[in-house]
Order: sequence, then structure tokens, then C-alpha cells
Amino acid sequence: MSSIARKNESQSTRSSDKIWNALTVFILLGTICVVGLFGLTFINPHNLLNPFPPANHAQAEFARTTATGVASPVWTATSLPPAATAISPAPAPTDPPTAAAVVPAVTATPAPTATAPAAPPQGYPFQLRVSPNRVPSTIMHPDQGCNWLGVGGQVFDLQGSPLVGLTIQLGGSLNGKPINLLSLTGTATQYGPGGFEFNLGDKPVATTGSLWIQLLDQAGLALSDRVLVDTSNDCSQNLVLLNFKQVR
Repeated sequence: MSSIARKNESQSTRSSDKIWNALTVFILLGTICVVGLFGLTFINPHNLLNPFPPANHAQAEFARTTATGVASPVWTATSLPPAATAISPAPAPTDPPTAAAVVPAVTATPAPTATAPAAPPQGYPFQLRVSPNRVPSTIMHPDQGCNWLGVGGQVFDLQGSPLVGLTIQLGGSLNGKPINLLSLTGTATQYGPGGFEFNLGDKPVATTGSLWIQLLDQAGLALSDRVLVDTSNDCSQNLVLLNFKQVR
């Protein structure tokens, strides 16, 4: 019986030692955790594990300023820059126009039409020498054949001598397109020393009363009346010849 008692006592002692050993390990781990927590709090007092973090200095200063009404030197306000102080309040929005607003009607005015200048009291100094004559263009442009349409001629002075350097204007419309061409006498010598010419296209076109020709001085003032130029779609009449002469 004594041996059994000793055996039971030995087992009880070993069981008690295990409990104390477990408690020792638990306390040791707890001590390590507490020491680590204190060390972490000492290094960073604002960590999430610190139940009593120190108050933020700026917040404390602001709270002290609010409570006492005395501004702290840390939070001394500075003046705004001039650009900020010069900002004016935004203008109040205006009401948009209503759909019932009446829009004034716009009346289209017709475009002014070109009119011939009035003749001077004593008349123009230049007139047509003879009526315009339609001839085949091959007499001036033999290589063009029927692939040409134009107007040409000369200008003469009081003595019947060719004049060089006067302006000739051809205006009006051809096939619905406006025509406004200028040339100088003496630039188309195939008609003579005072010759001029206008090339109107590469095929004959019939027109009546839509084209005119006029002689101008260097200032652009009229020296003759506007003379109507009628063209033909006939290849034997695709060049209109006309000459001006000085009458005074």
C-alpha cells in the first residue's frame, strides 16, 4: 500500500508542476507583451495601442486660444495678399430672356446695282469709231479654231494715231457669272499699236445686252460711254472687234 501511495503522490506532484510551469510561461509572455507595449508607446505615443495618447499640440493651442480669446503666437493670422482682398462679389445672375420676347423683323435691302456714270455736260471725249463687228477669231488666233471667245480692238486719238496706256474695262455677266476685266491699250499689238484684247472663254457663247465695254483714264474716270457687246455662239463670229476714237 505504501508504494501505491508514493506513486500517487509522485503523479500529483508532476501534475502540479505542469500547472505551475504553464502559469510561469503565461506570466512570462504577458510580461514580454507589457514591456513591448511600453516600449512601443515610448517610441510612438500616438500609436493605436496607447489608450491615453497625448493631446496634439496644435489642437491644444487652438483649444486654449478658443477658451481664453487670446491668439497664440503659433496661430498669428497674416494679412491676405492684395489680389485676394481685391476680389469683388460675383454679379447677381440675370434672368434669361423668355420665349415670349419679340424679335424685331429684319428687312432685307436689295443690293445696289451697277449703273453707268453720267456723261459730262459736253459729252465723253471718246466714242466708237464704227459699230462692233463679229468676225472669226482665226484672223487673230489661227491655232485656236472654234475654241475661243473674246473681244478686241484699238483706240485712236484726234489725229487718228493709236493711243497706248489707256484703261479698257469689260464688265457684265457671261453664263450667269459676273465679268469684271481690265486691260491697257498697247498690250495686244496683233490688233495694232494701240490694241487691246479680252479672252472670255474656250468656246463661243451667245449673249445679248449682258456685256459692256468702256474706256477709262488713269484715275478710273470714264472717257467713253458703256458700249454693249453682244457675242455669238457661231464659230465664224467668236471675236467681237470694236475701235474707239477721240472726238474732242
